[in-house]
Amino acid sequence: MDAHRKLLGKEVPSGHVWHCSISLPPGDSTDERKLNDAEWEEVAKAAMNVLGFDDGVNSPCRWIAVHHGKSVGGNEHIHLAVNLVRENGRVARTGHDRTKLQRLCAELEEKFELSVVEGRGRSARRGVSRAEWERAGGEGKEPDRRWLARVVSGVAVMAQDEPDFVRSLRGAGVDVRPKFGDPPERSDVVVGYSVARSGQGPEERLWFGGGNLDRELSLPRLRERFRWVSGSDAADVWARPSEQRVPDPLTVRAWWSVSEEAADLVERLRNVPIDDEAWRVIAGDVAGVLALWSIRVEHDYPGALAAAAEALADLARPRHEERAPRPRSMPNDFRKIARASATVARRGHPTSDQLALLRQILRVMELIEVAQVAHHRASDALGRLNDARSQLQILQLRPALRTTSRTSRMVREQGGQGIE
Repeated sequence: MDAHRKLLGKEVPSGHVWHCSISLPPGDSTDERKLNDAEWEEVAKAAMNVLGFDDGVNSPCRWIAVHHGKSVGGNEHIHLAVNLVRENGRVARTGHDRTKLQRLCAELEEKFELSVVEGRGRSARRGVSRAEWERAGGEGKEPDRRWLARVVSGVAVMAQDEPDFVRSLRGAGVDVRPKFGDPPERSDVVVGYSVARSGQGPEERLWFGGGNLDRELSLPRLRERFRWVSGSDAADVWARPSEQRVPDPLTVRAWWSVSEEAADLVERLRNVPIDDEAWRVIAGDVAGVLALWSIRVEHDYPGALAAAAEALADLARPRHEERAPRPRSMPNDFRKIARASATVARRGHPTSDQLALLRQILRVMELIEVAQVAHHRASDALGRLNDARSQLQILQLRPALRTTSRTSRMVREQGGQGIE
């Protein structure tokens, strides 16, 4: 590995060894899904090629790949070590190596049907830094970036227009500030926004631009998706921090009405062709509904509702090659349902009035899954959608399980066999 460098007497002040590890998440490290030796070899050679260390054009670098198996955390991985001194004595450049590897990994994730890492490649969701996780306090608590992304995505589905979007964000405990265009032509035109959690001091508060939460949550994307018309009314609301809107709690009758409308919507969705791109929009709307529901029930500790919302949001996001505007072919269908989910009381388990709506949401998710199969979407996204649907089905059964447990105890106390 180093004989030629020593023979040439070549010294590199910044170091002559480039090292990197490439790993799989635990879910892709099982016997059923992990890469075999030939596939790892393909990964290693592709990395050397894209980085220019051994691309068949320049004098090659000497390199080695070592397959270490699983790490302590359960990640199958390989290590790559490269001597940056090429065989002709020149030193290889390493500029933009992270960016090049990110792009390659995104391609390999798709080729080998692996999990998609947040914040790169096809995913529009922004990754969370280690500092943000540490700041959240651990123990399953969600960083501000993730919490804000859930709130913004849900409120966007619920909002009637752009002013209502701004008012509803403030009513949901979010501080909002506009970003104006470059003067002098657009100094009074709102072209973007940033958000932070309310109730925090200036030193604790973290502001995130909409596009830094998720590419699909930037103001231009939201305007395109929901066909918001930005006028003087919207600009006035952006400029008035005190104006907010809080959805009124629904009565039992109103909840039942929402559930009936959801059932009617399911029947209408059955008439949408499974190969129609409208299913992307539908998946995004259902993701928003579940995101709001999650905020009310799970708060800072995301569970089954948040997982389902994220799985659907992933399916709704366009890939890099799909940049054409996506029409909102079924406007307002999920708005009333989203408003209902925004008024749910914070309880550990769903109540009977929420269960009826949850059943309809599960039916919509089944239809979305069928449509995604027809579109040949990535199996990883479909797998997570199926897992999320299973979690919601378990959530749906919890009240019945609690009743069964109480009945079992009563029967045993009376000398009966009970229900095991």
